[in-house]
Amino acid sequence: MMIKGYNEVYLDDVMEEVAVMFDYAVNNQHMDIDTFGNLFLDSPVCHGIEIGNPYYINKGGSELMMLVLESHHLEADYITYDTGFGKTPEYWMGWITAYVQWKSGFKFSTIFSAIAPSDILALYYPLHEADVKKGYDVLMERVKKAPTNLYKLRKKSEITQKQLAQYAEVKERTIRAYEQRETEINKAQVNIVRALSLVLGCSIEDLLE
Repeated sequence: MMIKGYNEVYLDDVMEEVAVMFDYAVNNQHMDIDTFGNLFLDSPVCHGIEIGNPYYINKGGSELMMLVLESHHLEADYITYDTGFGKTPEYWMGWITAYVQWKSGFKFSTIFSAIAPSDILALYYPLHEADVKKGYDVLMERVKKAPTNLYKLRKKSEITQKQLAQYAEVKERTIRAYEQRETEINKAQVNIVRALSLVLGCSIEDLLE
């Protein structure tokens, strides 16, 4: 069973605030949604939400946007702290992404590497009136087709699955299962992920999805 970053009781609020965060960034600050998405990924706000840090999941969406910008030493234009701009396409993009992240347990970076914020935004008209589970299924289909972190790091190291298996003393079929997402590496035993990370010269966190 996937361990969620925070209890489901907080889910609706987090979805709302991530939605408002993207809404403010695009419609108030006039930022490109992919540019802001990258700033978000490279901010403490992103990881804070993923692990359910109370400091972040209890913040309002406009406050989260400000924290993202401040983490990059950027200043926001004047904003009005209201409830946002209505349920815009950008609002929906943040809303569905927060749900996918929570339900799947994947990192935001894994989701955005498979389908960029602008591409999620493009799904607004076919999906915004559908059940949230439909949106989840569509996005997860894209995520599951994307190369895993293990695959990308192995290729970067220019070694085969067989070589990695030998060096890390892990069964080759285990590595194949992780790379093909037949088995979730996020649920792997710590000693296995540590052995793989040592061979690939990366952190355990780098291998997780």
